Parts: sequence; C-alpha cells; structure tokens
Amino acid sequence: MIRILAVAAVATAVLSAVEPSPAVLRVTPHVVAPDPGPYAATTVNKRELVDFSFEPMVWAHHRYQVSEAATGRLISDRLDHADSFAEGWWDGAVVRVLRAENGAMQQKLRGVVKRYVRRDWKEFAAQLIPAGTTRVEMVLEPWSRPGQAWWLSLRAVDTAGRIGARSAAVRIVHPDIPGNQRATPANPFTQAAPRRDDRTGGEAPGAPEGFQAVCDPASGLITMSWRAPAGALAGWRLDRTTTDPATHQGQFLELTGEGGGDRFTSMVGDLVLLTRTAASLRREDYSARLHGTYDAAPPDYAPQAMAGGERPFTLVPHPGVLPAGVSDAGSTCLRVESAQAETLMVAKYNHADTTQNYYEVLDPRQTYVVEVLARQEGLAAPRLTFDLSGSYAKEVAPIVFALSGEWQRFTAEFTVPRKLESEGPVGMMRLVWSGPGTVWLDNFRVYRKDRGLVRFDADERAALKASGMAAIRTHDTCKSEGYSLDNLLGHPLTGLSSGKGTFTRGNLSALLKEFAKMGVVPWLQLEFTLQEDEWLGLVEYLAAPYDPATDTPQSKPWAWRRVQHGQPQPYSAVFPRLILEFSNETWNPIMPFNLAWLEMPDAATTDKHSAGAVYGMFQEYTIQVLKRSPYWSAEMERKTEFVIGGWAVNDYGYQAAKRSPSSRHVLVAAYNGGWDAGEDPSGEFEPALLKTLNYPAQDGIPTAVRLRREADQHAAAGNRPFRIGSYEAGPGYNLNGLNGVRMTPQLVEGENRVMKSLVGGSSTLDCFLGFTYQGAQLQNYFIFRRLRNYWASHADERNGGQAYPAWLGLSLWNSHGVGEVLGVVTERVPVRQAPAVGRRAAMAEMPEVAAYASRKGDRLTVFAISRRLDAALPLTLRLPIRSARSVTLHTLTGDPKANNLDAENIRGHARFHPRRRAWRCAGAAARLGVLLGVHRLRLRRAGAHRGGQPVARPGGAGQRPATALPHRLHHPA
Repeated sequence: MIRILAVAAVATAVLSAVEPSPAVLRVTPHVVAPDPGPYAATTVNKRELVDFSFEPMVWAHHRYQVSEAATGRLISDRLDHADSFAEGWWDGAVVRVLRAENGAMQQKLRGVVKRYVRRDWKEFAAQLIPAGTTRVEMVLEPWSRPGQAWWLSLRAVDTAGRIGARSAAVRIVHPDIPGNQRATPANPFTQAAPRRDDRTGGEAPGAPEGFQAVCDPASGLITMSWRAPAGALAGWRLDRTTTDPATHQGQFLELTGEGGGDRFTSMVGDLVLLTRTAASLRREDYSARLHGTYDAAPPDYAPQAMAGGERPFTLVPHPGVLPAGVSDAGSTCLRVESAQAETLMVAKYNHADTTQNYYEVLDPRQTYVVEVLARQEGLAAPRLTFDLSGSYAKEVAPIVFALSGEWQRFTAEFTVPRKLESEGPVGMMRLVWSGPGTVWLDNFRVYRKDRGLVRFDADERAALKASGMAAIRTHDTCKSEGYSLDNLLGHPLTGLSSGKGTFTRGNLSALLKEFAKMGVVPWLQLEFTLQEDEWLGLVEYLAAPYDPATDTPQSKPWAWRRVQHGQPQPYSAVFPRLILEFSNETWNPIMPFNLAWLEMPDAATTDKHSAGAVYGMFQEYTIQVLKRSPYWSAEMERKTEFVIGGWAVNDYGYQAAKRSPSSRHVLVAAYNGGWDAGEDPSGEFEPALLKTLNYPAQDGIPTAVRLRREADQHAAAGNRPFRIGSYEAGPGYNLNGLNGVRMTPQLVEGENRVMKSLVGGSSTLDCFLGFTYQGAQLQNYFIFRRLRNYWASHADERNGGQAYPAWLGLSLWNSHGVGEVLGVVTERVPVRQAPAVGRRAAMAEMPEVAAYASRKGDRLTVFAISRRLDAALPLTLRLPIRSARSVTLHTLTGDPKANNLDAENIRGHARFHPRRRAWRCAGAAARLGVLLGVHRLRLRRAGAHRGGQPVARPGGAGQRPATALPHRLHHPA
C-alpha cells in the first residue's frame, strides 16, 4: 500500500475527479498560510575518533537565585544543593547579577568572586529515617573520599513537615577499605518527607538527645543511636558536613571590589550567573561525596599512568615557537610533568564491535589519520607512541614519533586488518611516553582520511543537499557546560571545548564556514551565558567589515579573527538569513542551563514573573545587548530571526513571547510519540503502528491549532506577531529511565521498527504538514545522523546507509511542495475511533485520510496521506484547475509495516505522464491513493461541485471552503 500522495500541477480554475470514493477532498484556491519554504534539520556532533584541542576549561551554565539580601556577598540556598563542589571552586569566577525591573531584565553587576565559602550542613538523603526508630546501621557512599572526616547530626521532622532542632554533632572518619570488605546494611532512609503545613499550630520538635555515631574502620559500618523528643514525628533527617561545625559560616560568594562588587547589595530573587575558567582540575576540586565518581574525574584527555592512576596536568600557553604554517594551535596546550620513571598516556575509548551502537566500528577499507603537536624536555627516551588497545592491540603496529625540544607536528596513517564482528572489549587510541620529564601536547586528533577534519563529510553534504533542507540547526554549541567567546570562535579545526568535556563538537567558526559552503541557512544555538562584551564581539565577528588599510587586529579583534579564518567578507553579507536560538529547552530541568520552576520578583512592582516570562525577559535582554553593537546594521536587523523554544504542554513559550517582542518564532518540540509526547513504548507491533498513524489527528494537529490560536490572540492584543513551528520534531522514542520507563533491548528494537517504517514516515509528514497548514514557518527534523537506534535520519553505513522513510517524506515537501498553502475541505471521509493514549484524548471520529496542498507560481502540489493500516483507501480529489500541461507522480511505496533499518525497502519513485494518459492516471491513481506530483499533463474538466456545497461526510457535518486559516483540519470546526 502506498502511504503518501502529492500532486504537482500547472493549471488554473476547477477540476474534479469523476468517480466517487469513500474519501472526497476538495482543494480550494484560498491561501490559508504563506509559503514556509523547505523544512530544516538538526545535525549530530562531529565524527572524529579523537579530538583533543586542550583549550581552557570553562564552566558558564550555572545560574542561581539570591535567597537572602546582602552587601558584598551573594547568598543562595541552591548554591550547591547537590553537594558537588569543594570550597573555593568559584574563587576568581566572573559573576553577573541580573534583576527584573518593570518587566525587563537588567544587568546590575559584573564582578569577580573573591572566595567561595562552603561551610554548612547538607542533607544526607531526601528521604527520612522512619519515626519510631532510635537505632540504625548505614554506610557512606563507597565512592566518597577515603580518609575524609565527616560530622553527622540528626534532626526530627514532625507530621506537619517542621524540622526540629539539631542534635549534637559527632565526628567520624570514612575508612579506606576494599569494596568486598565493605558492609552492606539495608537502606534506613525509607520514609517520604511530609510537605510543610504552615496551618498547623505548635512548635517544631526538640533536638534528639544522646545522639551517637560510630564507624567501624574495618567495614565502614556506621551505627547510630539516639533518644526521641516528644511530639508526633514523621521521621528523622540526617545532615552531614566535612567542616567542623564550629567554623560554619553558611554558603555564599564573597565579592571583590572589581565592578563595585564589595559595595553591591543583592535583592532576593536576583539571578546570579557564574563563569569559571580553569587550567587544571583534580578530584579534590569536587566535594568529598563525589570523589570516586566519573562526575569528579578530570577531563578525558587528562594523563594517566599505565600502571593506573591519574596524573596532574595544566593547560598553558605554548612555550617556544610553533612550526611554520600552524594556525590552529589555539590559546593553550597540555603540559604534563613527571618526576619519576613511569609510563604515561593520554587516551580515549572510541571503537568497538558491530554488536553495539555507541562506539565507532573501524572499517578495514578506510585509512585513518593520527596527528599531534608535541615537544619534550628531559625525557631519557624522547619518543611518543601512538597505539590501539583492545582487540587491535596486536594487529595494528604502534606508530613512533621522535620528540625534540622544539614543537613538531606529527602526522601518520594506519588501517585495521578486519572489522570487529563479534563482541569484545572497547578499544582505546593512545599517546604513550615514559618519564621522568616534561611533555607538551596539542591538537591530538584521529579521523578518517576520506572525511578529513571538516564538520560535514562529502556523503553528509550530498545527503543534505538531496534532501533540500534549507536551514541546519546544530547542537554543537549548546547543551554544554558553557564556553567563552574565545573557545566558541577558536579556529575552524580545533573543535569546541566546554567545561571539562572533550566533545566532538564543531565550534562556531567551523560551522559558519561549512554552512556558507553548503549554501544553507545557519540555525545557531548559542548558550545564553556569554557575557555582554562577548555578545558584542560575536556581532563584530558576524557583521563587521575589515579593511586592512584602516583596520587593525587591535581595533577589530573579532573581525580580524574571521579574516584569519579565511572569511574576509562579513557573514551577514553571505547568508540570506541568520536564525538564533539561545540555549536549548530552557524549560527542561535536565538541560545543563535551564530556567525550570524559576520565578523572579519584579524589583519595581509587586509582580512575580513565571519561568516563561523570565525566559522572555532574558531573551530580550540578550537581543538588546546584541543590538548595541555598532555593527548591528539594518541588514543584520532584517536577516536575523530570534527563536523562542516553548513547551507543547503549556504556555511557557507564549509567556516568553510576551516579554520578548524582538523574537519572531515561538517553537515547540512536536514529536509524534515517545517520551516527549508522554507515551510509553508499545510492546505489540501492529497496535504500535496504528497508534503512530493516529498521532497526527489526535495530538499533532490539535497542538498546532492551539499554538496558532495563541499566536492570533497575541497579535490581536496589539503585540508584534510571532510565527509558530517546531524546533525539534519527527519520530519520537523512549529512553531508559525517563518518565519512569524501563527500556529493554526488545522495546528499543520495537520502537525502531515502528518509527523507521513507512507508517512512521507518513505520520511524521502528516504532523509536519498539519503544522504547515496552521502557518508554521520553521519546522525542524531531529536528527540528521546515521544510527540504528533512536533519533536518526539514515541507517548506519554498516547497515547500508539508506534514508529512513520520515526523512524521505520531508524531502518530498522540500523538493516539490514548497509554496503558498491552500485550503483543503472535507466533503466525505471515512472515520474511526482512536483511543486515548498518554496525553492524547480519545477521538470518536478520526479521519482516515488527510490532504494538504500548496501552490508556487503555476504549480499545484497536493500531498495525501492515508491513516489506514489494513487496506488501501480509494480517494477522490477535487482540484481547482481546468487543465494541466504536465503531471509527474512522486510516490513512496512499499509495505506500510516495512522499514529501512537494514535495507532500502522503502524508496521514492517518480513517473512522468504524457497528456494522452492524463485522465486515466488521475482517476486510477486517486482511486488507489498513490498520486504524488502532477506535472505537464492536460486534464479535462469532469463535472462540477454540487452548487459549490460540500457533501456531508458520514457521521458529521460538512465543512465549507475556508477563506481564512481554519483551526481544524479535515473534521468539523
């Protein structure tokens, strides 16, 4: 059965098909939405096997709110609520304070943290020890720092949620013992803490008496006992600290005099943003609680001893002279000094076998390149060896580089003898040397030779070009721990560093260069947390001209950097549009930077701004900073479009739009299914297919209708209009642990078979076109990458590399469907019941076919989508034309249950029809539901509509032609 139908025709006036069928839809000449242009896509990260550029570590995603007003210090009860950082972590950090005043955000302070004080109690667990208990056994986390002294204190919590006085503090020491000797008592924290009830009279409980805690040094078992105070208790809260309670001062940031920080008075609710730059990192920089965890580990590139154990490192400016022609060294390199005879390495786990989908599978047909900048001092054997661990350890010969006291760029090539087909260990790629002595390293990279160091390889560029995606959105520069503008614009070959992460990300200079070459519109996601001077530097990089006769690197440093990157012309003159989105899903608490549940009081009024309003104020503040640049020209104003990322389940984006009149688009995630839609995975295949077919009519299109109404109401109130759309959309999936879902390998594969089937493709196109019908201007497919599991556009290369049906369907719109959106009226359509699923309401009469039309010049295009799974659905289309000079049929054909996971079972077809076959093709194709693209085919008029009145469909009233954008599609208003 063919699932997707579109007709592209060159014609005028009216035409209708002759034979009646269960479904009759009429395309009207009325324009219901402007031309949105082609759809867009989000891309995955870079694909280098190793990409260590050793640039400064920057943390800039932290935001806090002031909980207690003070002068010369910032106090927040959320400053380290997760007990993550050691005292001193924020020393020297840049601090900014933003305040809401009269409905607008203003920066009130830019200063420096003199010292970060962290001397306070922290809850041991969110749960309580149940009431009635006066003796328990427990252990500290096995990964907490061995030998660390802790103080413990107990507090009673009554049934009204009041927390009582603190017991005396008891000191214990966490022993350093092997894991197999550690005690494993039952968890004593099993009672949920009651909500605070301020209506209850009385006083908080008294302190527990006789509190004792003893830690067994042989097993780590902590035995605690106490006596209960009087009162109705819910349980006991245990607090702990690593500092002597006698020295406690609380938690706060003490400010220096820079920027007037020592005189600055904060207000409750102020938003505090911190930016920390570091050249080294140790486990001791994190809290004792996290000592043995990956969260407290240094970066992936941190040196390790081959015998085991991490070694100190620093990031330093390059000592000495770099080789001629090296322009991509960045600002720092890695310095490793060893005082003893030991073998050290810098390594990354990065390749494995075909039984997994996380690591790269090395291809014996390909050549791989390793390169590194290096120098040494004091090594007895001045050699740097590159090798592979794991299955290839004895099969790929090590590559030896001879080091000297001068910087050298080393490059070599290697191949692997076979593809790893059976399960085995994950392999590392390593640089190895022997101490004592000092080694400096920079730009350690490993990549496929045929791909090179570009952000998109030739196959990716070809696939994107063939798809017709007009704009490319990228996560490279968001969902990170933050960065400086220097990191963001480093060099096109150096990648992006963020926090301690060694992500394979393209930095902004690389992305802009490649987007310009590809001829696509950049949809840039930039972290909100750049500072004001950095935003101004970004505008300079994008828009400032640079004339060597009058400009200098000192007068225009960021424009000069762009010139050094091989781009003399401002990017504002290169791209027809620039789309800017700040951060990612700021409503989502799992994102590194978010505004979830945040409320801000207004310093000038009695208002309290919701999280959505705060987002809008933050966005507008950032936009106005950009516009302060002397290089923010009329051209930049005309070309730049700002995006608000809303939430489909509420009005978060709408509230943001009210506070950001400069933002043009308010978008949501619009996945058809999966955890974003609040839906569990389906264990049975055919019911899951049917559920996916139902999604557009049940949820996708109603969401678009609601968003359109919000936009209409916003404009009707006299505000600057905004456009709706989706920042991410497409087939949805579930991840293990999200929304409480447990995903087995069988469930993961089941979702793959559904969402990468022809059904999944038609549902995706149905949702996108439903948004288009409601006036959406930006819609984005998530995500362009080759992968078998979860979000992807194409199969992995080892599975054939073919496009999945959802990508093929959207590409048909890009290639054949763009244009003004025309109204489609239902004259008759079969319906069925669609049961409630997740957040979807039940639907008594769900139309089993949908059609969408567009017109560009003298071309008419109609997409028709069947929502039937069991059989073909005959369809009659009435078109507003008298004749067509040509007809071309574009179809996606195949079993609707089939997928493209391992073979190209679903593919696109195009057929040209000469005018002598016009009537036969139009009639038969419509009956079978396979028309997709009418082109150069003469069609005779065959009958007229019944006096212009629609025919009533079974089970409901007809719908008259739309002269304005309708809010319901293919069923009654």
